[in-house]
Amino acid sequence: MAKLIINFIPAQGQEEAMTRYRKAAGPLFAAIGGKPTEPVRIVEEIAGGQGMVMSLVMDFESAEALSALFASEAYEAVIPLRDAAFEDIQILITEDAN
Repeated sequence: MAKLIINFIPAQGQEEAMTRYRKAAGPLFAAIGGKPTEPVRIVEEIAGGQGMVMSLVMDFESAEALSALFASEAYEAVIPLRDAAFEDIQILITEDAN
């Protein structure tokens, strides 16, 4: 089992870019079995200093499928929307440590 963790700061005044990114990227994640949780607001950052304010976690069957998605032409096409939608973003692919 793999998890995609996205920590981010939305870009001010870029709500349309955020909506367009979600509409473009969402189906890509769904096509490889992504199951999103609800986004959460970060209320306190204990360490790290990045200033992230939101986080989204999605479950996937395979870290390899996620890596392939991020390397795909389909995802590369949405990167300009991603860059416009977020002031800062951290995207992490994780898997069970056992």
